[in-house]
Amino acid sequence: MLPEESIKAFKDLRADKFIPVHWGMFVLSYHSWNEPPEKLFELYDGDHKDIIVPRIGEVVRLSDDFEPSYWWRDN
Repeated sequence: MLPEESIKAFKDLRADKFIPVHWGMFVLSYHSWNEPPEKLFELYDGDHKDIIVPRIGEVVRLSDDFEPSYWWRDN
């Protein structure tokens, strides 16, 4: 799914948390590796705490409160 489709699905499902997956692991497209999460945060008009973007390999607990870290901007 593209970021636009993912946000729509997240809203349609009325989900509490959104964890985007399958981005940033391999160069398979013409856009930069960090464009998908940037686009998600740009498109999402809700609380950014609803979108969880862990570092690759990071363990998260869905019961925890999250603050967006935007860690990919430092790389």
